[in-house]
Amino acid sequence: MSFFSCPQGWTHRLWTDADVDSICLRNQHAYSAAPNYGQKSDILRYELLERHGGVYVDVDMECVRPLDDLHGQRGPSFYAGFSNTGTVELNNGIIGSIPGHPILRQMIDRINREQSKPVSARHHPTRAQGSSLATILSFLGRSDAVAAEHAVARAARELEAFVTIEATGPGLFTRGVAALVLQQGHVDEVGIVLLAPPVWFYPIPNRPVATPSPPAAGAVPAVTYAVHHWARSWQTRG
Repeated sequence: MSFFSCPQGWTHRLWTDADVDSICLRNQHAYSAAPNYGQKSDILRYELLERHGGVYVDVDMECVRPLDDLHGQRGPSFYAGFSNTGTVELNNGIIGSIPGHPILRQMIDRINREQSKPVSARHHPTRAQGSSLATILSFLGRSDAVAAEHAVARAARELEAFVTIEATGPGLFTRGVAALVLQQGHVDEVGIVLLAPPVWFYPIPNRPVATPSPPAAGAVPAVTYAVHHWARSWQTRG
């Protein structure tokens, strides 16, 4: 079920490029320079939640049951969930927060500091970084120019995805949340921060191949709030 039909009683907003044109982002330069929609949406979600509060969800998130019990008087001031990736990764595919939360401000500040570095000090994917694959193909006797070109292009795409995850996505998110919770662990400073287990929001593993189809009957546990389908549309759009 789409989040636009679940839960009831909420105000839903789909943010588009036209909406962004009317917003003064703190990290506007980083947003404009972002190489893909993944980075753009990362930058935007932190700033929108910091201003307005509420819940951000990726477009490939499926609502399983209402989030209302996470937003009562005794609910957390901030919540997110760990990914089902086989690593310790706090995913930013769904984030609930009050306006002005310190974690969101830290995300914005971290992106701003990274953007302030000289270009030479940043980690950007380039076609040259895929040349090692072409060299390996040649060594194995597969020096076909087209195959080598595809290998280089694929390596560049994969590297760009990795850089996005580390620069603005779950990598940055995991480091930022961990740092703030460890540095300012008192409730009066950050409120109640809920870091949910994978089964709440990410019961389906993040596999190399996207799985847009609904999970099989009985595959989603009763405690699950949402299902992330890992569509990776940001990796296929420029």
